[in-house]
Amino acid sequence: MGLMQTGAVQLRELLDRRTPDGSLSSEPCDGVVCTDAGGRILEVNPVAGLLMGVEAVNLLGVPFGRVVRFLDEQTGQQEPDPVETCVRTGRRVETGNHALMVVHGGASLPIAGSAAPLRMARGALKGVIFVFRDATPIRIYQRRILARDRETPPPVPMQPDMPRAGLLAEFD
Repeated sequence: MGLMQTGAVQLRELLDRRTPDGSLSSEPCDGVVCTDAGGRILEVNPVAGLLMGVEAVNLLGVPFGRVVRFLDEQTGQQEPDPVETCVRTGRRVETGNHALMVVHGGASLPIAGSAAPLRMARGALKGVIFVFRDATPIRIYQRRILARDRETPPPVPMQPDMPRAGLLAEFD
């Protein structure tokens, strides 16, 4: 199997993780969207369709930027479209640490993701692959940690001549 064929097989496996019997894998999976060099959607795996709230077949041929937009979760400011930025620069682009993906209809989802260029053998840009996952569980965990830190009183500064509770008892 040639290098290009091996890459195509790996891309197909990434786009559609299915078990040998054809059912979806129960393991967590990333959403994967492939576009052409103009940013129009060519492939969408089932997870991406589910996370984007649109049937994958309805996304084909549509410019990625018309399907989703990105906001900073904390400020609400519009963030650059990673796929468009990747097409323009030809470089890998990560979503911000607090990226919120807003899909058609206004539903939003915190995500972690990146867009990477897909190149032809001679280096010309063939398209972009955008891989992302739902970051809701991580955001919930982060909020719990922050809330716990706010509830914990700050440590009392030690004076040089103050005995430390328990420390001397260990050496008696």
